[in-house]
Order: sequence, then C-alpha cells, then structure tokens
Amino acid sequence: MTPVILSSKSMKFLDGLDAKQYRQIGKRIWSLQEDSSPHDVKHLSGSPGYFRIDNGEYRVIFCRRDGLIEITLIGKRNGDEVYKDFERLR
Repeated sequence: MTPVILSSKSMKFLDGLDAKQYRQIGKRIWSLQEDSSPHDVKHLSGSPGYFRIDNGEYRVIFCRRDGLIEITLIGKRNGDEVYKDFERLR
C-alpha cells in the first residue's frame, strides 16, 4: 500500500465541496493507495513525474516520490484553470 498525502491547497479545495463530490473525489484519491497506476492515469506533458486522473468534471494532479503519492492540486477542468494553477505552483 502506497501512502497518499495531500497538499494544503488540495485539502482546502476538498473542504469546499459538497458531500457527494467530496466522497467521489476522496474515494478516487484513496484508491491510489492500492493501485498507483490505474488505467486512466495520464502523464502531464512537460512536467516529469506528474500525472492526472479524471473524476467527472474534476482533475486530480499528483506525483509519485520517495515511495509515496503526493496530491498536488485538485480543480475543475473548466477552461483548463487547474492546469494554469499547476503551472503557477511549479
């Protein structure tokens, strides 16, 4: 089982969701503990070591480092804003 940690920005985003969306995204994030490379994981081009998973209208950006998975950012996919936010974080 691979440990999963969330950035403070990711936790803040999750706190703002309603219960249904929170459960859906949370379940998806914690499933990474069992399978850190599910079939729908995509590599982020131009960002070595970073990946994304889709969960409906949300994107979860994460990286694998030192035997753990770090959830870097969670956001809506509308207008690619989550990717713009990710570029600002790097």
